[in-house]
Amino acid sequence: MPKRLKDPNKPKKPLTAYFRFLSDIRESVKTENPGIKPAQLTKICGKKWSVLEDGIKKPYIDSALIDNTAWKLLMEEYKKTPEHAEYLAKNKVHVMEQKRKARKKKRKLPKDPNCPKKPVTAFFLYSAHVRAEVKESMPEEHRRKVTLITKKIGAMWGLIAEEEKAMWKARTNKLREEYQVKLAAYKLTAEFQRHQANVLQAEQIIKEDDQKEREKAMKLRQAAKQKNKKRVAKIRKIEPDSETSSEESEESAAE
Repeated sequence: MPKRLKDPNKPKKPLTAYFRFLSDIRESVKTENPGIKPAQLTKICGKKWSVLEDGIKKPYIDSALIDNTAWKLLMEEYKKTPEHAEYLAKNKVHVMEQKRKARKKKRKLPKDPNCPKKPVTAFFLYSAHVRAEVKESMPEEHRRKVTLITKKIGAMWGLIAEEEKAMWKARTNKLREEYQVKLAAYKLTAEFQRHQANVLQAEQIIKEDDQKEREKAMKLRQAAKQKNKKRVAKIRKIEPDSETSSEESEESAAE
């Protein structure tokens, strides 16, 4: 979902009852729990709010309700202003551009299934070598957690001697040399030529689609601007010939 632009002129929405309460007790909770983390702080305050007596909670609720009612009235008035109309037009163009970029990003060139695979890095060679051993050394509940296993292997990689790292790097370099030979041979095949033709065709389609999207976006931007001008003029009650009419009235009065 495209992210909307922030409206700098929009009336600020008032705090909810809970956030008013949170503002009042935040410092005292921090004092009672030195070094507390934000997530823990919010959890403690949430529990305090949930068990708060109705009589103490009511002023927060009433205050929030009054301010929210006033904010809704402000919003109704703000929606009638030129500033809001200008924001709607800018946001419409912004959302449209975000959608166009998202569509363009999703278009990918076809992959070549026959192309030789690139060799992995020295760390991944080492990781594949020790993964089973590391997995067995971990508690049963952690053996299926890929992140924890990889983290532990990463720590081990950082501690091994430079001589051992050099050995894994040498293996990677050898695999890279073999890969370059295979790739050079593959580029002489009919499969590679067919894939290149498919890539060129896909690139041309993407280029044409992107050009159509840009032209469509430009037309929509122009239409949005024109619509916005009319909306602003209507809000401000500006008549196209008002200046001319006023000048003619002044001339008539002078005669």
